[in-house]
Amino acid sequence: MVAKANVGPLPTAGTPAWCELPDTDPRKLLALAASGEHWVLHTELAQEKRAEASRDIAAAGGWSALAKRIARGRGPAYIPRRKESA
Repeated sequence: MVAKANVGPLPTAGTPAWCELPDTDPRKLLALAASGEHWVLHTELAQEKRAEASRDIAAAGGWSALAKRIARGRGPAYIPRRKESA
């Protein structure tokens, strides 16, 4: 199968050139495999970047002070709502 597919460049999966290939052409399946491999690598890199950003945010510090401030509530800045009379 690989020997048969080694007859030229692989069209990108989903492009008109790829759609024009007959379903029996092994390049069609190989193009799908290449696109899948690209997607897996793209997803893995994105996950690594998100994990690194998460660690950077967690290491920034000050989270206990922020939690205490949130737990205290709004304090005197609260403005009560006016109730409309019916």
